[in-house]
Amino acid sequence: MEKLRVREDVLRLKALISEPRNLRVRNEAEEYLTQLQELGFRIEELEKRLESKDSGVSYKRKKQMVAILRSGKKTSTEIGRILKISRTRSSEYLNGLEKDGIVMSVRVDRKKYYSLKGESL
Repeated sequence: MEKLRVREDVLRLKALISEPRNLRVRNEAEEYLTQLQELGFRIEELEKRLESKDSGVSYKRKKQMVAILRSGKKTSTEIGRILKISRTRSSEYLNGLEKDGIVMSVRVDRKKYYSLKGESL
């Protein structure tokens, strides 16, 4: 009896090997499932980002900073004074703009000067 079972198992394996189509479908199905799981994770991540994304106030501040930087390079302290916000808050907004690729910075001694990307410092 055991020889028959082993023989049947061997025949099944040979059938699977001779028909790679069956294996491919299984692999594709697993691949699609994995991709869907990753996509689900990415959607959750995007939803979290949207929830914590810029509020109307921070968007307004960033817009104001871009307008200020059109006149030339400035430090976060200078921009903070103009907008009447703290240097730390100004620095946070500017780092966000730099991360988004809107502004660029250059460090000179202890000061970090910001300007719009594409304009020379």
